[in-house]
Amino acid sequence: MSCRQAPTVRPAGPPGPVPLRSIGTGRKTGTAAVSPESAAPSLPSGARSADRRGGERDMEGEVPAGDEAKAEPGEARPAQPARHRETWNESMKKRLISKELILLFTCLATTAHAQEYGPYKATVEKVIDGDTFTASVKIWPGIEAKTRIRIRGINAPEIHTSRKCEKQAGENARKRLENLIQNKTVELTRIKNGKYAGRVLAEVTWQGQNIAEILLKEGLARPYSGGKRQHWCEDEPTKP
Repeated sequence: MSCRQAPTVRPAGPPGPVPLRSIGTGRKTGTAAVSPESAAPSLPSGARSADRRGGERDMEGEVPAGDEAKAEPGEARPAQPARHRETWNESMKKRLISKELILLFTCLATTAHAQEYGPYKATVEKVIDGDTFTASVKIWPGIEAKTRIRIRGINAPEIHTSRKCEKQAGENARKRLENLIQNKTVELTRIKNGKYAGRVLAEVTWQGQNIAEILLKEGLARPYSGGKRQHWCEDEPTKP
């Protein structure tokens, strides 16, 4: 009995080398191993990205930020434009700024809702009447705010009135207050928002002297804690 040699069965494997041809010559120049994936027709990177996103793509075939992480293994990752590379840094800066603003507004809101606060140093710039003046208040090192301040706890005669007697009393009170605090640095305590916008109520002292107590003692002001004010004089209004 003759023995025939069984045919050799070779295991299936990747396709053999694919000949490389010079463009336009038709002449073999060598062989190179090509994987099945690379043997498939290649598409531009922009087209591949568009196919994965259902056709969505940037203008001129650019790949939007974030597609670099979606690239297939072995696929060349397209270079991202500078505007995409800066997106992350800009986003982080905006988040940090937002947190700082939120913290600042929270602090301001807490101060605004406080019933009383102080002390603050203030330089008196102008005396308006017997109980009100404008001053530059030092609210932070190197930062000042100009505001109108009404002395807390008193009411001085009005200057802008048709009553001659009260108008004269108001001028006397204004001159006395001007003599006490004009161009001087006073201390403001027990500060709170006033009835009118842009004005605050505060106790005012200069070198330990309470300004309201001085005006009360000299008869240039009356105690006042809100409510309707009384006229200082009973004379008839002057004719315009």
